[in-house]
Parts: sequence; C-alpha cells; structure tokens
Amino acid sequence: RLQLLELLFTGSSPILPSAGLTTCSAGSFQCPGTYVCVPERWLCDGDKDCADGADETL
Repeated sequence: RLQLLELLFTGSSPILPSAGLTTCSAGSFQCPGTYVCVPERWLCDGDKDCADGADETL
C-alpha cells in the first residue's frame, strides 16, 4: 500500500536492494527492517506510515 502511494504521489519507486545499498529512492525514508519507502515529507507529520511508527520517532 505505501509503496503504491509513494509511486502515485512522488513518481518514484523503491530500488531493489543490492550489496548494502539503500533500497529507497532519494527523498524517501525506509521503514526499518522492511522494504517500505515513505516520502520524506511524510516524516514526523503525525501519521504513522511505518508499521512500527519509526517515521514519527526520528
């Protein structure tokens, strides 16, 4: 769901992980331990976009 929303709102999509590289595109935050990418503008906005709320506790 979140990756689809990111694609719709930012026109970007996650990059497949390879040799420790970041899995999300520039301007995105990767939810810890997942492949979920959240646009940076959604960080600390009061909405829990990562399942564990990591995007609200930076």
